[in-house]
Amino acid sequence: MIKVIRCCLLTALQEIKTWTENWRMAMLLLLMFVTVAEFCNNINDFSSRINEATNAFAVLPHLYNNQYFRLVIQFGIILMFSNAPFRNSNSLFCLIRTGYKKWCVGQLIYIVIASFIYTTLFFLLTIVCTVPTLGFSLSWGKTFSTLAQTEGLPLNIQYKIHLLYKPVDALLNTCLLLLMLSIFMGFLMFLLSTIFGRGAGTIVATSIVLVGLVPAFSSNPAIVARFSPCSLTQIALLDNSGISGYPTVSYAYIFFGISLILMATLTITIYSNRKIKHRIYAMEV
Repeated sequence: MIKVIRCCLLTALQEIKTWTENWRMAMLLLLMFVTVAEFCNNINDFSSRINEATNAFAVLPHLYNNQYFRLVIQFGIILMFSNAPFRNSNSLFCLIRTGYKKWCVGQLIYIVIASFIYTTLFFLLTIVCTVPTLGFSLSWGKTFSTLAQTEGLPLNIQYKIHLLYKPVDALLNTCLLLLMLSIFMGFLMFLLSTIFGRGAGTIVATSIVLVGLVPAFSSNPAIVARFSPCSLTQIALLDNSGISGYPTVSYAYIFFGISLILMATLTITIYSNRKIKHRIYAMEV
């Protein structure tokens, strides 16, 4: 069992090593930095004007619940996994050494690790980009409280988040839901690309992100939100009281949990039934 786990982990790490050779990941990192820097620059300017610190715990929850920045983050996930099912020049060698099943588990572990790195980097970038006015507090602080209660600002800081959550709770829920969405998208893209070919997963994942915009224009947004993975990551939409009809935080975690288990099981089952075909070619000496 230890050897099997080690084999799967090494397969996952092998895929992460390819990031240094892939311009797609460099573009993703640049996209992440520009997205966070644009949001934080506006926050820093306002904090400087009122001479108040920016609560580091409050930045990411508000950044992600801004529609423009949320779309950039979600499309960043698609960019990260757009090469699914992750077959490169070393894949054949890995398949021969490990077999399809272990290789598949290794790729799923890679998706989890990559998603964790992606989410963690966003949080770290919010700290780096708010260094000029950085502060840590268990309360929302004057900066975000003022922004949330001031209408007409382009940042669209939602006061509803302040009413439903404390900063640390909002941060943890945002990070966990973003992490689960990233894993969900990765698993889905890997599965669909395996069945229908490369590109199928990207098309479906893009459609899912666009469906996340529907609740804002739907006549019955609460129903749409229940079946939209991207909507389930917006803590401003989730309602633990159950009065509004919108899904609860628990519903979101259960939805992602069941979906991830089903997709992982189906993907491993498909690869478990595959066999490596060796082709021998005649070679002239």
